[in-house]
Amino acid sequence: MKRLLWVFVLTSPLLAGAWTLGGSGLKGWQTRALTINVNPSNCPISASTLDSVIDSALGVWNGIATANLTLTRSSVDSTTTPAQFIAGTATDAPLILCDTTFQTDLSVDPSGVPAATKLGSDNPVDYGAVILNAQAGTAAEISNFDTGVLTLILAHEIGHLLGLGHSSLSNALMYYSVANKTVAVLTQDDRDGISYLYPRNEFQDGAFGCAAVHRPVTKARVFPFIWFTLMLGLGYALVRYYFRAKFEPLL
Repeated sequence: MKRLLWVFVLTSPLLAGAWTLGGSGLKGWQTRALTINVNPSNCPISASTLDSVIDSALGVWNGIATANLTLTRSSVDSTTTPAQFIAGTATDAPLILCDTTFQTDLSVDPSGVPAATKLGSDNPVDYGAVILNAQAGTAAEISNFDTGVLTLILAHEIGHLLGLGHSSLSNALMYYSVANKTVAVLTQDDRDGISYLYPRNEFQDGAFGCAAVHRPVTKARVFPFIWFTLMLGLGYALVRYYFRAKFEPLL
């Protein structure tokens, strides 16, 4: 059974300092092409709406020039339940799940917490899920939010799923609270954090906009030979000039 750590998105602000990691020395997921599995069962919104919101939230984190990371949603629905994930027995993490017993399973106030992220304690991360509040009759149950705010909530939680902690910058997506925000937009602070976890190799990844050019082996070997021959010829010419200048007047 895996030991798990919870991170919550709150509707009231707390105190902190700049972007942080979700754990001390956290290295994130080892892959740079991460597929998110989704179980739409028990969600209070339609599967198509949930998929659309998830795709929009994943898109927020895709395409960062300084980060080597691509996120996609699996086209096959997961059957893993929140109870199975919490027990540490899920085999298709990372996941996004809806939990109808949100308060009991997470021991939080379901009127103030619309979602939470749980990561495994292993480093690099190899186990994690975003749990959405699907507890009927609670103020923070996800159907109470429009798609824009729900996208914001999911994008924030996906940041946690990737390994980021909270930020003290109130305009950052990874700020403690989603209050007073309506659109999921990354700030430079968010980009810096994800680029730290998933850095781009500028030369190998073509970050400067040009593809790597590989010369044929034969040309790569011929060029040094030509260069050596030219330098040898130049050296001979200089030596000959020196001796002619020095000794011809004596003849």
